Amino acid sequence: MFQPMYNIFCGQVYSAVAQPRSRRSGREMSTCHMMAALSLQRSTQIGCPGCPTLQEDWSVWTSKNMSTFYLLLCFRIGKHVSTKAANSVEREDVSDNYKPEEGSAEERASVLRANQLGSNRPGIYKKEEDVHFSLEHDPQNTWVGSDFDVALRIRNTSPQVRTIKGRMVVSTMYYTGQLADQLRVEPFERIKLDPGQDTQIKVKVTSQEYDGKLKDCCMLDMSVWASVEESGQVYTAKPTFRLRKPHLTVKAPKVVSAGAEFEVEVSFPNPLATTLTGCYIEVDGLTKPLKFRLGNVTPRGTFMTSLPIVPKKVGPTTLIVVFNSDQLEDINASLTVFIKAV
Repeated sequence: MFQPMYNIFCGQVYSAVAQPRSRRSGREMSTCHMMAALSLQRSTQIGCPGCPTLQEDWSVWTSKNMSTFYLLLCFRIGKHVSTKAANSVEREDVSDNYKPEEGSAEERASVLRANQLGSNRPGIYKKEEDVHFSLEHDPQNTWVGSDFDVALRIRNTSPQVRTIKGRMVVSTMYYTGQLADQLRVEPFERIKLDPGQDTQIKVKVTSQEYDGKLKDCCMLDMSVWASVEESGQVYTAKPTFRLRKPHLTVKAPKVVSAGAEFEVEVSFPNPLATTLTGCYIEVDGLTKPLKFRLGNVTPRGTFMTSLPIVPKKVGPTTLIVVFNSDQLEDINASLTVFIKAV
């Protein structure tokens, strides 16, 4: 049985399938051997840096019973990202706008993360880790409208001095994971830690910085990378968390009659220092979905309203109330109401 062999060189793909062999001068020779030699000659003529020569890999291409081979000729891409310069026909290099400088801490962190997520050799960049990194954040006490802190704690456990540099970035994001607006970028350069010493780098984000930039679900992304100059250790982290929304208070009778109108009282405090516009409430569970348009809610003010509801269903049911506005979405609450037949 033929055993396929694969070899990758540096843009075009060549393939050949072995044909029935013939004996010439007492030696077996298949069509794919000849095509391999031709393909190798072509790749050698191109002169790709790093391409193996015909002599270097001749043993591969003359392997007996080789059925299929693939030759990939590729050239390095992404080394420079260019565009046309404004008011000129000259090339403008914009590589720095799309990728970090080669050898920088950002570039090393990107390579490390790509290796962690998409490589089948996760340990290839593993180095001695004698500097410990940890993120400190309390998501349970991080509310919309309040300032919040995120801290990176660094501890040197080695017997030598360590020098650390890196960056912390806080951004808003959509529930799909797509980043939206950068709120804060906090770089740190050449922080020296003696043996056994630790330090904390804190990023404080104020409510004014994220006001008007929050997306659905009030989700935030924290991107952290750091590198140790002496050992080459690289640390990356990308946690996500949500700002907690204010509680919606809903009051209604526990028992109501089908077909008889009753009032549902809804209230909540506006946590933002800005006016809530485009406000409306959706009510579901007792009858067909209802939508009530409301006025604006003043900054840091308390919203209160009373909604008339005529239930149609009978029996125990769950009343669901959802408040939405242009600035805050999906503030919801629910309670159980028993609807008795008349």
